[in-house]
Amino acid sequence: MNYEEPWGDEVGVGWAPIVMKCHRLLQHLDSGYRILQIKEKFGRLRYYFDSTVPYDSITYDIMHYVVNEAEAHCARTCELCGVEGTLRNNSGWYKTLCDDHAKEQR
Repeated sequence: MNYEEPWGDEVGVGWAPIVMKCHRLLQHLDSGYRILQIKEKFGRLRYYFDSTVPYDSITYDIMHYVVNEAEAHCARTCELCGVEGTLRNNSGWYKTLCDDHAKEQR
């Protein structure tokens, strides 16, 4: 799978499959949706999008649910390798990492 997708290198390889699944689900729900920005901020995924469906529709609510689930999944997944991870604070830099990668970051 090629992870050089619309979000570029803003997310780690560990999160890329989660983001790709979210992207594909959103495309299925609204073929005209577009990504505004996808990034890591304070160790968490941030996924911003625009939609062509009405904001007060059930489809729009489902789209936000999909994004919230992806963000929650990333919050417990190592950004670097995709295994179970937790939010770490290393001198003010926040990252969601597994134990092995947290040791490497110190």
